[in-house]
Amino acid sequence: MSRTARRHGPRIVGASCLAAALAMPTGVTSVVAAPQGLVAATTAAPAQTPEPPEPDQQEQPPQPQPQQPQPPPQPPPQQPRQQEQEQQREQEQPREQEQPQREQEQEQQREQQQPREQEQEQPQREQEQEQQREQEQPREQEQPREQEQPREQEQPREQEQQQEQEQQQEQEQQQEQEQQQEQEQQREQEQEQEQEQEQQREQEQEQQPQPQEDQPQQQEPDDQSAVPDDPAEQREQLEELTPELSSEIEELNNQQDAPRKEKEAVEQLNIELKIIQDPNTPLEERVTLAKIVERTASAQKRIQDPSTPPEERATLTKIVERTTFPLKAIQDLKTPPGERKELTTIVKQATGAIEISRHPKTASEERKRLIAIVERLTGTIEVVCQPKADPKHREQLIPILKQVTGTIETVGDPKADPKHREQLIPILKQVTGTIETVGDPKTDPKHREQLIPMLKQVTGTIETVGDPKTDPKHREQLIPMLKQVTGTIETVGDPKTDPKHREQLIPMLKQVTGAIETVGDPKTDPKRADSLIDQLKKQIEKLPKPELVVKKTVVNSQVTPGTGQGFFIEITNRGTGEATGVVLTDDFGPTGIWPVFSAQLETASGEVSECDIVEGVGVKCPKGDGIKIAPGETVKLVINGVVKVREGPAAPLGKKRNVVNVESDQGTVSGSTAFTITEAPKLSESDLKAEMSVIIKCARHAPFVKYLGIPASVLERFAEKVIDELELGASWHHALSMGYQVAAVEAGVEVAMSLVKIPFSNVSLLDLAKGVVTTADCMEFAKQALSVQ
Repeated sequence: MSRTARRHGPRIVGASCLAAALAMPTGVTSVVAAPQGLVAATTAAPAQTPEPPEPDQQEQPPQPQPQQPQPPPQPPPQQPRQQEQEQQREQEQPREQEQPQREQEQEQQREQQQPREQEQEQPQREQEQEQQREQEQPREQEQPREQEQPREQEQPREQEQQQEQEQQQEQEQQQEQEQQQEQEQQREQEQEQEQEQEQQREQEQEQQPQPQEDQPQQQEPDDQSAVPDDPAEQREQLEELTPELSSEIEELNNQQDAPRKEKEAVEQLNIELKIIQDPNTPLEERVTLAKIVERTASAQKRIQDPSTPPEERATLTKIVERTTFPLKAIQDLKTPPGERKELTTIVKQATGAIEISRHPKTASEERKRLIAIVERLTGTIEVVCQPKADPKHREQLIPILKQVTGTIETVGDPKADPKHREQLIPILKQVTGTIETVGDPKTDPKHREQLIPMLKQVTGTIETVGDPKTDPKHREQLIPMLKQVTGTIETVGDPKTDPKHREQLIPMLKQVTGAIETVGDPKTDPKRADSLIDQLKKQIEKLPKPELVVKKTVVNSQVTPGTGQGFFIEITNRGTGEATGVVLTDDFGPTGIWPVFSAQLETASGEVSECDIVEGVGVKCPKGDGIKIAPGETVKLVINGVVKVREGPAAPLGKKRNVVNVESDQGTVSGSTAFTITEAPKLSESDLKAEMSVIIKCARHAPFVKYLGIPASVLERFAEKVIDELELGASWHHALSMGYQVAAVEAGVEVAMSLVKIPFSNVSLLDLAKGVVTTADCMEFAKQALSVQ
């Protein structure tokens, strides 16, 4: 609407002009200039198109006007087309120039219309007005409907969008509130844990005696295994590590007598040090490599340390040798950047267990178990990094290795919770065994493809369990299930497993590992995780599981000090699954048995292996890693010793119970047996010395030796040892014990057991020994020795 129209108010168009406009065909219109405040008339003009008006002069859509009493309008004067075009051009000029002229023209037009309006006939005006009202009525009804219809359609859409936005905002606000609450709870828990740890440290410091000034305290090594995210902190950590590394590697370079392989490993460290010092190397990669070099150099020092146990030295040597392969792959410019970064992380995490190996408070057994796991993993890492390794194979194994080595680094941290570490080591041991199988190029490809998805799912959950931030309740629920599942996966991965049995296990494992992955995912809703755990327990119950039963018997129910004693132990797997990592331990110290001079383990296949004997009273079988016991198989252990408590008086009399513990990856069982130690016979050391002199004399008589079934040299060595101990002031039962031990070492267990069966402390045999004068008397002594009980 123009300014003049707003000033003077609305005017009604003449009836005749409106009637002509309504009679025009739709779509054929032409805008005609009209006086200000009047609606322009429309005429047919197909040949010419009027020029568009300026933006500020575009016509507004027609609005319905309320009917008000007005003087009867008259049609505008008919003007020639040229005059109309002239007026239109005048309207297109700037408003500032047109305004006075338009007002003057409008005033002249009104003056001209007044006499004409009086000359028109009243009937014609009424007829035209009636036609106008009839035609305008439907149009006025249609226009609001057409305008309101899209508005009505748009309103619900706008309302729905607004509601969705409001709901989304509410959800985001709720999530932010929940996250803030979780973070607040986590901070509170961490603060409580720190307070408890601080209190515990203070209590330990109060209980421990203060060290003397001349005895420096043994400091724990500072653990900085994590690479910080902040570049400034990374640079600070690198500046601290680099001088120490340079000094340590220089010290290793000066080792002239080191074996060739160790020298090669040190050369590799020198190359890594140059990469660390190179400013063109990415900062984060430099820090990670510095960690690897620090741990590898620490392992090299422990290898060269004379006090390091031989078994641990051999294992660490393998680890150092195997890490050179991935380090070479990291240096290779042909290695893709993403793969180089993943390998760097894997090696850093794998060598994390070395941290705990150099910690002064680490138990030797714990150190041995962790380093053994790392050895197996580095073997797989070495295979993956070989130039001829299958790229697909490498791509599949790298994420699995990254997850497992991450958990190993966490467990290997000296500050890790000991209980947490103890729970995870058996699981890691089982998984690394399967990873070793998958990484072996000789493994059946079909077999490998079956194992890899399950390994991915399980290792993800292991990573969650290994995370110190995981809810302890959640961890306690997952660990027993993981033990059983990883044990079953290890059985499936064992090349010796029956193929039919493997095919039966795989479908069941797929379901269980998938559920374990979901439960172990930190993003899983806690309520859903709880419901899945109940279902998972039922599924795991269907998996084959071992059931070990231990039976232990004693050779003699009653013994006296100085006499031999034997134990038979049988471990049978009555379950449906394979038992893995089986280790037997027995402590005979409290039962008065010393020394234990033999302990042999016989598997179901008939394979015999020696056990470790610790200080003459402790037995551990086997010496190395635990054994496997398949369903229905039985393993036997035979232990022989002598009734005696080290040195001094004879063993205390009375009933004694001995317990053997059988540990496996699936749990611990035990078995026991009892025997009675009765009063020792009254035997003087001089009588036993005289008896041993007879043994030496008769050992030169061939029939005597043949009858006893014991080599003459063993008889002589046994008797001489007993006499030597007696002359040193030992008691007679202690002297006999030392004689049995010498015989076992020099001639074997069977020969030693033949000597143990001879009752040298029997009074009747002692009396008979006094009557031996010639070699002919030796045969009577031999017959009596084997017949006396």
